[in-house]
Amino acid sequence: MIRTGYSVVRDIRCLEGVDMGITDKISNTAENAKGKAKEATGKMTDNERLEAEGKMDQASAKAKQVGEKAKDAMGDAKDAAKDALR
Repeated sequence: MIRTGYSVVRDIRCLEGVDMGITDKISNTAENAKGKAKEATGKMTDNERLEAEGKMDQASAKAKQVGEKAKDAMGDAKDAAKDALR
């Protein structure tokens, strides 16, 4: 059975031993793809509300991706500081 959408992301988050940073990135990518699909469907059907929802989903995913990148950069800086003190 092929599962799509949120249920897949929820199932991925339930996996034990998986780095949460990876699952967050997968979730953000899925949200961005969902937003692109909504926007395209809204354009094709001339549904402004659906098109706007798609754009909002994409903006939300991009904001989350920026947060993930900042978190990764902080982790790298922390590791570099630890290495410098050794």
